[in-house]
Amino acid sequence: NAKKGILFKDLNACNNYKLKEVDIKSISQTITIITGDKDIMTPYKSAENLNQLLSNSKLIKLKDTGHFAPLEKPVELNRLIEKNLDY
Repeated sequence: NAKKGILFKDLNACNNYKLKEVDIKSISQTITIITGDKDIMTPYKSAENLNQLLSNSKLIKLKDTGHFAPLEKPVELNRLIEKNLDY
């Protein structure tokens, strides 16, 4: 229901966003990366690369899941999020 051109602008901004490796390496918070094994927008290899750059992260791959895990595997995703929350 977005106005014409909004989705394109959003996806284009995501596509063109660049973060310096030095900035990624400076992140010290605990991070859990959850990705789908069939995600063609942000392939698993990209998640692996990010995981290697972060000093305090873990990578979880959802089987038979693409880019929209909240729609494809909502229960499994919610369980992973709850399990990996730091209180």
